[in-house]
Amino acid sequence: MLLCSAFTLDHPPTVDELVAGSARIVSGRVVDQRARFDARTRLILTDTQVEVDAWLKGSGARVITVTEVGGMLNGVTLENPGRAAFRKGETVVVFLVDRETGGMRTYYGPYGKLGAQDIGLVTSSIQRSRK
Repeated sequence: MLLCSAFTLDHPPTVDELVAGSARIVSGRVVDQRARFDARTRLILTDTQVEVDAWLKGSGARVITVTEVGGMLNGVTLENPGRAAFRKGETVVVFLVDRETGGMRTYYGPYGKLGAQDIGLVTSSIQRSRK
C-alpha cells in the first residue's frame, strides 16, 4: 500500500463555498469506475463515470468522467484521504473543477461529493449566489 499526502483544512467548506468555487456542479448516478496507471504522473488514478441527471452549474455531456488520484490496481493500493470515494449505483451531487492535467476532479476532495439528499441545499445556494 502506498500513501498519498492529504490536505488539511481549518474547517470543512460550506455549501456556499463549494458552489462559489466549483466550475461545474452536477447531480447524477455513478455508472462505472476504473483505476488506471498514469505514466506521466506515475500515479494510480481512478476514473468515475457519472450519468448526469441535471447540470446545476455549467453544462456538458450526459456522462462525465471524474478523475481522482488514488485507487487500487493490480493488487497495489494508492491511498489518498484527500479524494472523494464513489460507489457504483449511488446518486450524488458533485462539485467539479478542471484538473491541471485535463479532465475534471472534485472540488475540495471528499467534501466535493454530497449525497442526493443534499440537492435542495445546493440548489438554494446556487439561487442565492445568482442574486
